[in-house]
Amino acid sequence: LDTIGIVAAIHACEKGGEWEKALQLFDDMALIEVEYSIMVFTAAINACEAGSEWRKAMHVYSSMADTMVESNAITSNAAIGACKQGGAWENALQLFSMMLRSRVEMGTVTFNTAISACENSGKWDKSLELFSVMAQSKVECDKITLSAVISACEKHGEWQNALQLLRAMEQSMLESNTLTMNAAVSACQKGGAWKEALRLTFSMSKRKIESDSITFSAALRASEKGGDWEKAMLLLSLMAGSNLAR
Repeated sequence: LDTIGIVAAIHACEKGGEWEKALQLFDDMALIEVEYSIMVFTAAINACEAGSEWRKAMHVYSSMADTMVESNAITSNAAIGACKQGGAWENALQLFSMMLRSRVEMGTVTFNTAISACENSGKWDKSLELFSVMAQSKVECDKITLSAVISACEKHGEWQNALQLLRAMEQSMLESNTLTMNAAVSACQKGGAWKEALRLTFSMSKRKIESDSITFSAALRASEKGGDWEKAMLLLSLMAGSNLAR
């Protein structure tokens, strides 16, 4: 059994949901004296990510130094992804910082994964910091980047930042979707910017973006805060005419 065979076997275990068997294969490499490679470590970390085992992913990642195999962007991204899956945002940022110090090439995927790790854990300020570093590093952002940062803003009612990011999406010719718009509407509603929340909601049909129950719920709360009963009645009318009423 050689390195390529081990990698193939680990991938097969990962796809079959058998992350423990994948790690057992990785551990057995020391016994059968198969040469370690970057592909082996990446495959093992991906298996940990699939099993939401971020601690084991960190263990595999840290063991690279013992085998004299240098990490690269793909391996580091996989480790950050495992931390994201496990809600370990601090470890994700630790890996991100290590990549910065070692000058490993960091692309859109790296930033997106780290930003999402912070966003998923409600660390909106960290998401914005990473987004700022991304701009300073002149790494191109995409729809995933901006959607994740807008979602981070939504969790803390940072409506001004959410609207700024939404405008950035439009200027970059990136299409918004229901999830992105919902996050922006909710950010405005939570931040007390009820007029902006309603404006965004009513603009969705013009943009040909489908509204859902989350959209209408946030918009109705916004109209309640603003005491705008006419807009509330209009929203109820739109809900009645949508697929939600069927």
